[in-house]
Amino acid sequence: MNRPGRAADPAALLRLAFAHHQAGRTADARAHYRNVLALAPENPDALHLLGLIEINDGAREAGIARIRAALAAAPAMFTAWANLGTALRRAGQPEEALACFARVLAASPDDADALAGTGRALRDLGRTAEAAETLARAVAQRVKDGRPQDGSLQVALALALQAEGRHAEA
Repeated sequence: MNRPGRAADPAALLRLAFAHHQAGRTADARAHYRNVLALAPENPDALHLLGLIEINDGAREAGIARIRAALAAAPAMFTAWANLGTALRRAGQPEEALACFARVLAASPDDADALAGTGRALRDLGRTAEAAETLARAVAQRVKDGRPQDGSLQVALALALQAEGRHAEA
């Protein structure tokens, strides 16, 4: 890829890594993200996206650490905050997940994915009334955004409503 005497371009490597990632070629994407990080160790995009691959490959703690490093370099990377929140919730850390989703919602109060993550974390904490309200907002926002409905979001809302004794709504 590199010509003799010419330095590697981290931006070009990142574009290549992302193209592999989008195409589902995660082994190639992983290698290119690592190449980016060899040249630019604090590149937030490479850290974040490599972290997602690691989480999906079962290396949750390593992936979470990479996403935290991305956020240290770029604290306004709200997609990374949302992904960190999801990873933390799935790792059994719903309180910490709520803080991540709150960062996203502070910047974009109608972010359907952050609302969904918040609702799921609230349900994990047993705060079912708040969860039901937040999950209902997430469902409504997805409709407003013209996005397809997410069956797992519908199930999460139904479970929160059932926990509140609102069986007919569930």
